Amino acid sequence: MNIEEAVSIFKNISERSKKYEEMGKALHSALSPEERLQRFQERSVVTLEFYQKNQLEQKQLLSWMKGELDTSPSDEDYDVLLEYTRALYVSAYGDMFLLQELVRLLLPHYEEKKDYVHLIFLYLCLAFVNLEVSRIIHQGYGDASMDCYRKLFELAKLVDPKERHLIYRDLAVAYANVLMVETCLLTITMDEAYSYWLDAKELRNSPDFLAYMKLPESERSVAILDRFIARFETESYNIYRNNHVSATPQMVEWMEVRSEAEFKREAAKDKELLECSSDLLITHIEYLLDHNKIAPREALSTLDSYVDKRAPLLKTREDDIISFYTTYTEEILVLLPKAGLSAQEQKQILLKYTDIIESFIRKYTHDRNFAYSLNNGLWVLGFEPEFYRYIPSPEEKIERLYRFVVTRHLTTYLHSQMVAYFAETVLDRVLDRRPELFVGFHGLRNAEEVLKQKDKRVLL
Repeated sequence: MNIEEAVSIFKNISERSKKYEEMGKALHSALSPEERLQRFQERSVVTLEFYQKNQLEQKQLLSWMKGELDTSPSDEDYDVLLEYTRALYVSAYGDMFLLQELVRLLLPHYEEKKDYVHLIFLYLCLAFVNLEVSRIIHQGYGDASMDCYRKLFELAKLVDPKERHLIYRDLAVAYANVLMVETCLLTITMDEAYSYWLDAKELRNSPDFLAYMKLPESERSVAILDRFIARFETESYNIYRNNHVSATPQMVEWMEVRSEAEFKREAAKDKELLECSSDLLITHIEYLLDHNKIAPREALSTLDSYVDKRAPLLKTREDDIISFYTTYTEEILVLLPKAGLSAQEQKQILLKYTDIIESFIRKYTHDRNFAYSLNNGLWVLGFEPEFYRYIPSPEEKIERLYRFVVTRHLTTYLHSQMVAYFAETVLDRVLDRRPELFVGFHGLRNAEEVLKQKDKRVLL
């Protein structure tokens, strides 16, 4: 194998990923159940073919990088492999686990060369993979991602001053993720995040970085660093409050002061707050609640009125619509039982928000690259217990769950239908052969009563 064949593998995998995404979008544009089924079948055939080809080619590529074939990469080949790894990292169709394997195989080469610039990028990739996995598998991955960021920051101190301009983009991304994501995922405390915020500010004001700002390629790095330094100062209280991150009393006071100062600045410019960050009003309301300066009923009314005015003004391309709907709905649900409303009033508000969100989820453009955000939003909205507290029957609860989640994710919908079919088939067989296993459930006293109730499906 040679580098040309390796490059060809990268290109093949990329093209297949794009094709797979296009077929996924086509599922949502199907005009009938029959057309959707046909597209499901077509995609399943293509998916199997792609999987087999990817497995074969990835195995060949990784074996070559491990030195298990007749040839192995040269120094120049490693640099090419690194650039294609970088392309995979920034791609909308990137495979995180392939990225992880590539990084692990590239690390020893650049460690031996003491190439700190490229090592920083590789640790940034590893941090990213662990960070994303930690969203769904919490055990250990968040700590692993933070360890990678710490290693990255330590390596940055070793970079030759003449090469520092090469690492500023990666450092800016690292600080952004540490300040705004690691905190939300509870990997670090707010006090630890504050220390990184100070480091980011120090970097931003350093002579080397100020000189770097004169270069044409600095614009993106400067924008990232400036944005997240500012966001942490004004949004840290919101992160702390809504994600239950630990913080010392001194840190809480610092966050409250900064958040309230930002709110007052925005309120002075726009009394209705229709142009400010949506999270800012929630943070302000939470501050007032924490200090008993507002009652839950007034807070609920304020937020409900704001959503009515703000929602029609949301711009799909500029605003984080997913965050808007999930954050406000969660806050409404928290306040709902505390506001002293009647059961009927509570149910009306709940139904209003479930209808708004269901409409949003169904209409949300599938081709936008916010997969993780949308999935997180669906998880919050679909599995929030408070949604179901006001729905009396199990059938209605199941219907609501389907309407929120699985009908948006068509493959999940199909999988759920198949699992339900298998479950009923197994249940029927167990009922026929071992009805005594259900005695004691739903008030059933013996096997005969179980069999009498079989067709009513009360056991489900």
